[in-house]
Amino acid sequence: MTPGPETKKEKLLSKDYIIIMCSSLCVNIYTYAFIATLPPYMLFITGRAFYAGIITSVYSLTALAVRPAAGVFSDRIGRVKLLISGALICSAAAFGFAFTTSVIMLIVLRMISGIGFGLHSTCGGAAAADVLPKSRLAEGIGYFGLYSTVGQMTAPALALAIVAGGTAADYKNLFFFGFFIAGAGMIFACFLTYERRRRKSEASAAPASSGREKPSGNAGVPAGPLPKTILGFEYAVFKPGVVLLIMFFGIASILSYITVFAELKGFGNSGLYFTFSALGVLFSRLLLGKVVDKRGADVVVIPAAAMLACLISLIPTVNSMTALAALAVPIGISQGALLPTMNQMMFRRCSPQRRGTASGAYYCAVDLGIVIGSPILGAVADAADIRFSFWLSSVWILIALTVYILFCTDKRYSANLSQNKPSSADSET
Repeated sequence: MTPGPETKKEKLLSKDYIIIMCSSLCVNIYTYAFIATLPPYMLFITGRAFYAGIITSVYSLTALAVRPAAGVFSDRIGRVKLLISGALICSAAAFGFAFTTSVIMLIVLRMISGIGFGLHSTCGGAAAADVLPKSRLAEGIGYFGLYSTVGQMTAPALALAIVAGGTAADYKNLFFFGFFIAGAGMIFACFLTYERRRRKSEASAAPASSGREKPSGNAGVPAGPLPKTILGFEYAVFKPGVVLLIMFFGIASILSYITVFAELKGFGNSGLYFTFSALGVLFSRLLLGKVVDKRGADVVVIPAAAMLACLISLIPTVNSMTALAALAVPIGISQGALLPTMNQMMFRRCSPQRRGTASGAYYCAVDLGIVIGSPILGAVADAADIRFSFWLSSVWILIALTVYILFCTDKRYSANLSQNKPSSADSET
């Protein structure tokens, strides 16, 4: 796992890497702007909170449903085409929002935008992994995820400012903003050239006598026998995926109930929590990727998961917004350490030709963890007390850590790889 001294000179910031990040930032701003404003918009036009919940759920479920297929197709036909298509679908859905107030049509358009986001986000991570040097994969994936942090910090405030008047015209302006920002993401993706360059390189490198081999143009690696799959996913992504799934049962408590907790405690605006948490994420993403590239994932995942479990268990004990904001920083550091590290682990352990499905597996695990974990923790809060939701979350994260130690460490993976040589997929290790 540790790169030699000569690999430290490999360039990280290529033109294609920057373009992929810009395209992902545009679509992420679109996503967070609509997440913050569509629920109140549905309440505004229907007068019922039920539809505010529906508009959120259909988006998440549609994005989740499309991810496995997005991963498979991106490996077969290329990431760039699907990045362009995903951003285009998001832009078209935003345009449609501006011209209807039909509840059914709004829900359908939200499902369509979920398809676009599922396509774009799944292929974006895989494309970033394609253009990053092997020796700096964790560092590059950590930096790449900053687009999400920036989107979270800026998009909701910007969107809420656009609709501050609360009129139908204000919301129409928001939808046109979404149309243009997602359209910008599509335009950025159109300037990606790495797949075309790799197709030309593979075609020129192929022996003239070998007319049967068709270059894939995606992975930039020689064709060869690939490991077996289940549901399109290589076996190597399942163990880290299970760890992520269990972990997000716990992280769901923060995403879903920290605002409710702050309101019940009378802390006022809980936005401070998310601001300070994002600062923690920013700090860890900038620094810890280099550590993972040099020393492996275990030195980051194990302490970060243990720290996150302890910190979440402390949330019910805080008595002020200041204390909650202070707790948010190390929680953000822990999350910012865990997520890109698990993401790059799945890329490293999967065949380079199947990075699209590895990206799909990563996002499926995250989405499923939230979709399943949130209602379970909500039921616990209703039946007992919201404090027990956070304590249960800590237990889930400790279970995820235990599964990681027992089945997923670098040492165990290397041992399994040496015992199972024919199924070796980690051409990057």
